[in-house]
Amino acid sequence: MSIQFSEAALRLTGKYRAVSVNVLYFLPEYSTILQEFHWQTDDVVPELYKIHKFLNHWHDNIDADIHEVKIACSEPFSCTSFTNVKYEFPIHWQVMSIDINEII
Repeated sequence: MSIQFSEAALRLTGKYRAVSVNVLYFLPEYSTILQEFHWQTDDVVPELYKIHKFLNHWHDNIDADIHEVKIACSEPFSCTSFTNVKYEFPIHWQVMSIDINEII
């Protein structure tokens, strides 16, 4: 119950944003081909808890080397408006350890 309350509280404070993640990666069997994976979710900015869990899960369970991660987020959610992505943050990812049981 407290987890749902804290998530609801974060949504009310306007910290949740629509976030897009673009991952460029190489598969071991196709090491000369750069591939792309795109994912969108809502997450707390600037902490990006879901994005961290996703990238840690990738690192621990997917046999592919990440070359580059780009993260873009929108303005805060609003009930009456829709905004396009305004910010893009290219980063070189450093994986943090998170328990796999916390994912999903």
